[in-house]
Amino acid sequence: MPLEATHLRFALDLQTQYCIKDIRKYLSGAIYPDSRYATGLDKKITHDDKFLLPEFADTDFKKGWQTHQICDLTYDNVRKKLFPDIFPVDYASYNESEWIKFTAMKIIQDMDDIHFFDLQSSLNCLDYADNPNGEAISEIKR
Repeated sequence: MPLEATHLRFALDLQTQYCIKDIRKYLSGAIYPDSRYATGLDKKITHDDKFLLPEFADTDFKKGWQTHQICDLTYDNVRKKLFPDIFPVDYASYNESEWIKFTAMKIIQDMDDIHFFDLQSSLNCLDYADNPNGEAISEIKR
């Protein structure tokens, strides 16, 4: 759903609630689920309600992954509330025009979010990568 800067900002906003020890692992985890675009993993493998369970978040990487899930759900709920007449509830039913509007909305949100945190420092954290589903690290970093 949201793009990477939005996920990073959201994770940074929640970091004190998670007692993060390694910010690199945490921010890498916050971006990890969308590495599926580069690795070819099915969305069901990286985006599932089981990642919302408190016991899932037992490492800094998984805490970041969990914030990704929370951000996606929050974004979707807000989108449905604010724009019920613009976007159908089910993504599968989107036509080309709806996808263009939805993508534009995400890009605008991302462009705004980069002004609320230190983007360069956060990007440097993404040198860390984990592969919980056995993907090639080079593909995740890509």
